[in-house]
Amino acid sequence: MEVLQNTTETSSWRIADIPLQAQFSGPSMKDQFATSPVGMSITLIGLGMFACGFMSLLATKKPNVSAIVIISIGLPFFLLGALINNRAKRRDWVRIEATCIDREYKRVAANRGKTWRFRLLCKFKLDGKEYTVTPFYYSSFANEKRLLQFFSEAISSQQTCHLWVNPRNPLETETSAGGAPDSLLH
Repeated sequence: MEVLQNTTETSSWRIADIPLQAQFSGPSMKDQFATSPVGMSITLIGLGMFACGFMSLLATKKPNVSAIVIISIGLPFFLLGALINNRAKRRDWVRIEATCIDREYKRVAANRGKTWRFRLLCKFKLDGKEYTVTPFYYSSFANEKRLLQFFSEAISSQQTCHLWVNPRNPLETETSAGGAPDSLLH
């Protein structure tokens, strides 16, 4: 397997991103944004509290303890609601073993400088049908060494890896690396 590295950020990716709906007549876009009513309520309450506290701070032009308390309570509510919504979206996803048939990584521009990102091209079978996907991964890497360490942990010497797969749309996948993100989202 050829690994392309150190390409400039202006170059396009060699591995093309496979769209979630290609070759698949699965759920509507509405299903892509499925949320939990409880999670959405908590998110909206948190967002409302945060916005009200922030507006109060702007209006008074001096330190306002009650506004800071409202913001401090609203932000965790917002984050908790977002977590509940993300878990609800992924509640039926299955963790499967896949074959990593190609990988690519490079340094790209980010909000605060540069970061390392990657793309995997993986194949797996689900319900007797074979799929080829470019799984999503939630994070980027500060340096090339950490990215290569991630590859060695997530992809075996036999080129197998684990993916979280949405059974309603098997092209929607995420790289499973274990740890906190897997525990929190699945």
